[in-house]
Amino acid sequence: MSTPQIAQGFELPCIIYCHGLLGTKNEFDFLALPLKSEFQFFSFNFDGHGETKYIPEWSITNFATQLANFIDHNNLKDYHIIGYSLGGYVAAYALLQKIIFPAFVITINTKWEWPCEVVEVELKKLGYESIQLKAPKLIQHWNAIHTNANAKEMLARAQKFLIQMQDLQIASISNATNNTIPIYITHGERDKFVTEQESQKISHVIATTSYLTIPGMQHPLESIDKDFFLNFLREKLNPAID
Repeated sequence: MSTPQIAQGFELPCIIYCHGLLGTKNEFDFLALPLKSEFQFFSFNFDGHGETKYIPEWSITNFATQLANFIDHNNLKDYHIIGYSLGGYVAAYALLQKIIFPAFVITINTKWEWPCEVVEVELKKLGYESIQLKAPKLIQHWNAIHTNANAKEMLARAQKFLIQMQDLQIASISNATNNTIPIYITHGERDKFVTEQESQKISHVIATTSYLTIPGMQHPLESIDKDFFLNFLREKLNPAID
């Protein structure tokens, strides 16, 4: 997505979007387009997603490093991050590891807890044959948006990635309790994948974090209440706009 023109002498607030697992940088466009006259908007594909090449291992650490490298490469200084699902976890992890320094992070429907029983259920849901049978259009969609791997390969990589998530507890990062950069944990009211309990719990564990319910939202990003979220975003960016 192109960056809007900036009026001379006035710098628009900068937003970086981090996409979800098996998504792409374009998934936020429907929310970004109404903001193009108000903000600079940047997005990128995590390795192995969209048109990017696959790296040997998907991991939160590798994705966080990629986010930091993207910020450095584009010489971004004053920026805010919005991350959906996986993207929110990556952004929060990178912040707590102190490899990025945004003005704030907003996470949308990010799953924070990955006990083995949850991983086992999700591994079954990510089975190629099951999805091909129940949701063939989803397979077609993934084949269309990911050009360096087919849906079957992408799902296998996603399953391998989720197994690793059992060993990663973001709340146990040493910097979690002394974080000073605002993190806004937002959670869809009707999201059945991410629980309200885990979202509120993480907001109490990580310092300078607050929680917000998005009315009526299910887990998919496209189910978000656009007006509600954009008003919330504008409210948080008011200091930058002023």
